[in-house]
Amino acid sequence: MREALSSVSEDLDWLRNTWLVEPDKLTDADVRRGAATLRRLLVDRGQGAIMAAWRHLQFPGQPIVQAPDLLGLMAQMEHPVENAVGVVAGGAPVSGMSVVALGGHRIQHPETGVPALADEGFAVVVSSIARSLDTYDPLPPGPLSAMIHREWRLLDYVESAGAIRRGQVINRRAIIQFVSNQVGGVHADNLFPNAKNKRDDAQELAAELYSKISADWRNGLLYELFSIGFYLGRSPDLERLSVAIRNKGDGQE
Repeated sequence: MREALSSVSEDLDWLRNTWLVEPDKLTDADVRRGAATLRRLLVDRGQGAIMAAWRHLQFPGQPIVQAPDLLGLMAQMEHPVENAVGVVAGGAPVSGMSVVALGGHRIQHPETGVPALADEGFAVVVSSIARSLDTYDPLPPGPLSAMIHREWRLLDYVESAGAIRRGQVINRRAIIQFVSNQVGGVHADNLFPNAKNKRDDAQELAAELYSKISADWRNGLLYELFSIGFYLGRSPDLERLSVAIRNKGDGQE
């Protein structure tokens, strides 16, 4: 058990020391490789290694993570979920900016009047909430503030919307699973075409969205994955967990 606990602390420290420091030095390939770590921390065995460690050390409740509420932001921006072509929650730094709720939405064509949900002839508007890192902390007060830095219980965060494709929600769990199981295994799948590695519906949607949206220079779906790791690294509760694990390893109960 000590080794399993230590791996949680080491993984969280790695996120803080790499994904939070000079994030633009991390390539999309670096982020893709990090998906296996996020899967281990958040997904494996149902609830991930973080929750197992949290409960083993008898912390109350769940750790809190501050991160964007994509569905809440879309409601504030008056973008119906069913009209979303492709949207990611995001929020992590990219090229000196934080970009949240980035993507395209079907709207009624302003000239022809073709409705948003028509089979063809509709218009698409691209929108996002972007701000300079100069104002990243503290967040200026405003109607969107609570949705950009919503406080999530960890398990709720993992099941919350990280992206939307064709009006259907892709939760953060599915994004982690898709990148760790599929994007990293593309070449292996080509070598072993008969291998059984089925995607569920949410992962199929993630596959559709992959490479169809970008956040500046970063792949949009990998930007959301990076944002998940970024917000874990920023969580005071998870830093407290790391310290408790290290102290336990040093014999300080």
